[in-house]
Amino acid sequence: MHSTVQQAHRVVAEIRTALEEKKYCSAVFLDISQAFDGVSHEGLTFKITKLLPQSCVADNSLGRAKKYMEVSGRPGPAEFISPPWSRFVDSYNMTWKVMSYPPLQEVRLLYRKLLMNDTFQQPGRWHDVILTPSPRTSPEPSEHIMSFHLRGLQPSSVYEGIVQAKNRYGWNEVSDIFQFYTQRSSNEHRVEDMELVASSTSRSRGSSVVKKMISHHPILLGLVALLLTVSQGGV
Repeated sequence: MHSTVQQAHRVVAEIRTALEEKKYCSAVFLDISQAFDGVSHEGLTFKITKLLPQSCVADNSLGRAKKYMEVSGRPGPAEFISPPWSRFVDSYNMTWKVMSYPPLQEVRLLYRKLLMNDTFQQPGRWHDVILTPSPRTSPEPSEHIMSFHLRGLQPSSVYEGIVQAKNRYGWNEVSDIFQFYTQRSSNEHRVEDMELVASSTSRSRGSSVVKKMISHHPILLGLVALLLTVSQGGV
């Protein structure tokens, strides 16, 4: 960690370097230590939106670049925190979190099944679910964690879902697509079980072939008997 004095020297050095090279130098200072929860979030958002530039321009000898930024009180995009593999054959418990200082007013969940085979992947129809958020349970003041149990799904299938949240400032951006999978039904063999069955079948078939070869060749039968005698200490 750097001290306040070191940070002040670094800022002064950045300003001096920019002046010597005849460049623009812009800075934004926010002091939110032990004060942010006591101020009006609406007023702070309004002042930041009005005072901060809506775009930033950077140029050097190679050219110029311009970027835009937006400051708002809308929620951040949803982040899925549940594992992609369901424990059930026909349902899935989806969990996500959203960052928002104001309470969430509405959450929209959409999910659909992917129709897949060896040659193509085709999405199905979206199912729309509107949720009313409950009071936040996370210790973080701006973190909202929500779950919803999707039922009536197909076994051994691939699904994808997206989430969008709304507070008093409006809707956030739609989340990234999240894929999840349901378990196989009880009458379907798992890959591990099929490998075990194939392995045991191969071993049984191999031993039966060896027995058939020995029974039809007296010389082999005599060699086997001699080897057994030697291994038992008879010779």
